[in-house]
Amino acid sequence: MGLKGDFFFDIVDWWLKCLEEMVDVLAGAQWNVHLDDMELKWSEKEHSFCVDDTVEN
Repeated sequence: MGLKGDFFFDIVDWWLKCLEEMVDVLAGAQWNVHLDDMELKWSEKEHSFCVDDTVEN
């Protein structure tokens, strides 16, 4: 991944961390997070958003 890819990943990671904090504040809210065609789902076990096929609750 080049410099631009690293920068993009850092931005996406930062936004996901913000959403993780919002999950704590807005308990019971339902989340649908998408990045292009990739769906990210909430994992209680990991307490983070994960790529759809890696989610284990």
